[in-house]
Amino acid sequence: MRKSKKKMTALIITVAAMMIAVQIIFERFLSISTPMYRIGLTFIARAITGFCFGIFAGGLFGIGVSGFCSLAADLIGTMMFYPSINPLISVSALFRGLLFGYSYRKNKEPGVALTVITAVCDQFIGGFLITSLGLILFSGFASTGMFWFGRAVQSLFLTIVEIPVLYSCNNFVFPRIRAYLNANGMVHEEKEEKRLDD
Repeated sequence: MRKSKKKMTALIITVAAMMIAVQIIFERFLSISTPMYRIGLTFIARAITGFCFGIFAGGLFGIGVSGFCSLAADLIGTMMFYPSINPLISVSALFRGLLFGYSYRKNKEPGVALTVITAVCDQFIGGFLITSLGLILFSGFASTGMFWFGRAVQSLFLTIVEIPVLYSCNNFVFPRIRAYLNANGMVHEEKEEKRLDD
């Protein structure tokens, strides 16, 4: 029993470290960035993190790990490339990690409705609202109509991209990740429940 717990802990730490690295790569190297705008597919890395840690019995643990990974990726990436940390952008990263952890809390791929809600909340609450306030309050951007219009257009564009990409990943990519994780000891919650019933 102790051996399997140690193996599980080691696997969680390893996967969490990998997910932090993947998020940094997506956010800092695989996106188009300006001081005010960032166009990229970081949501894929966050979704994979939420998916990986949403498979545990007691989904709150999974939500916590996915939120931690997203926050850690933001803080480490910022320290690597910028002189100071914007606290509201870090809050946005934490929110987005928690959001994806919540979306995958039942260990199943979200349907169309939850995918759309997740994408809209990710881009409009995390990206448009919290990040924009962070840019105004801590990065010195002026709160003008053009600023808010540009941020709204960015969020709308990324939402339109995010919905089909997430839905495709839910159906074709994530089940393969689940099969791999199950084969290596991160057992799906439904299997856990069946064992308890037997």
